[in-house]
Amino acid sequence: ARCHSCQAQASCCNDHRENKLYCATCWQEWLDSQPIPTITLGKDEAKGSMAKLATDGDESNEAASGADSEDINLEGIFHGDTLYLVDRANRKVYHSERDDHWNLKPAGIVDDKGQIVIPTDTDFALPWKADEDDHCETPALAYYHLKPLLAKLAESLDKPKAELIIYDPYYCAGSMKQHLAALGYTTVINECRDFYQDVANKTVPAHDILITNPPFSSTHIDHVERLCDYLSTSDKPFAIVQPNYVYLKPSWRKLCQAHADKFPFYLTPAQPRLYVYQTPAGFRAVNAKRRKTSPFVTLWYCRLPSSLQSKVMVESRKGLFPHLLLTATVKELPENFKDSNDKTRRKRAKAKVDGRPKSKTSKHKGLAGAKKPKRM
Repeated sequence: ARCHSCQAQASCCNDHRENKLYCATCWQEWLDSQPIPTITLGKDEAKGSMAKLATDGDESNEAASGADSEDINLEGIFHGDTLYLVDRANRKVYHSERDDHWNLKPAGIVDDKGQIVIPTDTDFALPWKADEDDHCETPALAYYHLKPLLAKLAESLDKPKAELIIYDPYYCAGSMKQHLAALGYTTVINECRDFYQDVANKTVPAHDILITNPPFSSTHIDHVERLCDYLSTSDKPFAIVQPNYVYLKPSWRKLCQAHADKFPFYLTPAQPRLYVYQTPAGFRAVNAKRRKTSPFVTLWYCRLPSSLQSKVMVESRKGLFPHLLLTATVKELPENFKDSNDKTRRKRAKAKVDGRPKSKTSKHKGLAGAKKPKRM
């Protein structure tokens, strides 16, 4: 089934009274557009997880919500490891936390079987094979760091930010559209399609720049290698956030040689593991604490049109990227961003005392030189 709005593959019904299907992103937009009862916390009359809530008597809030003053019974229920407030009479589900105006925030619905359904509980199969750990969304911070680069590209193409066409061939849960929209880039193509089939059929959508976080696994398919193969035949700009070991792979070296006039460059954040990737709820059988993961040192691998790339490199020395370091070659990468197999990476010399290796000491203040206590 496909989303009624954006045509991406979907499995979430937007309302128990309708038969239309929507993807998680479009369904959340639909939920946010629904009237919300404005209520304040009243006397607790329930037992266990039940709570009695009364509607707000403020006339302005009543008018804004369009709801009559009536009692609303909300039941606190854990769905997975998250607490939600359920209004079974109206088959609505709300987040346990309220917004800044103390209003309920829509979270999902109660289906015909009485089960809670949340938009992020997507259960469709991706059109390509990937490991479970591949299902992670790129954080907003990573896209924010690309803001100067995207602004320069839009300016060079004489396009306003909203018209710059950004393409991400690997779909996860669609949050990248929201992150880029927050920066003013609203023309983003990120659909649940088979990228490799689109390449074979020559149906890759027209775009100004490809920005993506590809699956890092190679169990079923070496996604990084397949992406590099495509980029070797394309002259479009790109920005790819991926592990540091990629620059040692033959496929990346082949890509660099294929476009010697537009040699890729690298953007590194302040810390090697600054970007923390998060698995959307429902994509892995893990609790909320384990959904955040950053097992690799990651950085941006970028390419721009030759003339623009030269200008960007010059302006980077003048502070174009205040939160990043731009390097033209892997040899110039900070030592803590280089892969452990990189021969240019300096090895840490072991400290010696009287010709012998120095023993490890505690880092706690006041214990300099003391041995680390054994764990009991």
